[in-house]
Amino acid sequence: MNDKVTHGMWRDDEKVENINVLGLKAAMLAVQSFCRETENCHVRIQIDNTTAVSYINNMGGTHSPKCNEISRTLMMWCKNRGIWLSPCHIAGKDNCNADSYSRKHSVHT
Repeated sequence: MNDKVTHGMWRDDEKVENINVLGLKAAMLAVQSFCRETENCHVRIQIDNTTAVSYINNMGGTHSPKCNEISRTLMMWCKNRGIWLSPCHIAGKDNCNADSYSRKHSVHT
């Protein structure tokens, strides 16, 4: 997505969610933000949460109902647009650019 950037802050009710739920939500929001006008293509997304990668690769899971719901929602969103989503893991230490945006506070967010 070249120079496109998106970021935001979790609402108070979201801040208490499990880190895996937040990782999946972040992935879903990123894909929906960057691909809202995209159809019939392959999208590779780098995620620093191995559970989120696994849930997306497996199109859901049985351990966490919330993670299952988010991953299935994301996959249906992609399917309806002909987007083939392939997540891969990126180590947190290598995810500095994205992490810097997650720490920005904006009154406009």
